[in-house]
Amino acid sequence: MKKLIILSGILLLPFLATAYDFGPEYSAMAESTAKTLNNAIVRIDDENELTTRKDKIEKIKSIIRTAQKNFTGKDGDALVSSKYYDIDEIKANLAEKGLDTFLANDAEALEEIADYITQHFFLINSYNDFETLYTVGVNPVEAAIRSGHDDYVTSALNDQIIIYKHHSSTIDIDILGGRFVSGKTEDKQIEVVTSEEEIEAIKTKLQKKSFWDKLAVVFEKIDKVIAKMSGSFVSEMATSFIAGSQSMK
Repeated sequence: MKKLIILSGILLLPFLATAYDFGPEYSAMAESTAKTLNNAIVRIDDENELTTRKDKIEKIKSIIRTAQKNFTGKDGDALVSSKYYDIDEIKANLAEKGLDTFLANDAEALEEIADYITQHFFLINSYNDFETLYTVGVNPVEAAIRSGHDDYVTSALNDQIIIYKHHSSTIDIDILGGRFVSGKTEDKQIEVVTSEEEIEAIKTKLQKKSFWDKLAVVFEKIDKVIAKMSGSFVSEMATSFIAGSQSMK
């Protein structure tokens, strides 16, 4: 479509150039036509850019989704089975496709990805949300708040550090020669400078976002109810009309 408009513009150039020589009336028409073509091209550029942006966000979500691994390892003396995000895989795939730079320069896209990382359907599983959020570029204090680690927030405020669990896995071989994936965690530390004001600002932002997200869900449900009721009403009216028509025969 864009090529067609550009081609049309090129074909019209001689006409537009000639029109400027014929007087004010043709000159105004030529100017209007040129403006319309330019606006159309700009609009298509914007639409293409928006589509490309959505595609990038979906690719990032796919990378994160694919990097979700099963984790079987020790939690104290207990053997636990859960899931975790392989951040090394995420980091490598984002860098390979230049999507890490995209997230670094698009705050709204990063916000959407942060929401996606923390949306879980299996609440009994423990995820390494903090390090995943931090890996994709979320501020470490916000990552701690989003992942529910109040201890990380306190440590950042009082000690200017966050010590978090890094999840990884290895392929081990049992005594019968069978291969199995074994999870492991290790402590990692990052330096963080924050303040009570920043912490409260982040909490306020996330609370407001949560409110509007819930409100959007409510309106979506209302729309579905209304649509269902409307469909039922139309169906009843149609049935009554058909019945009435048949009784008149």
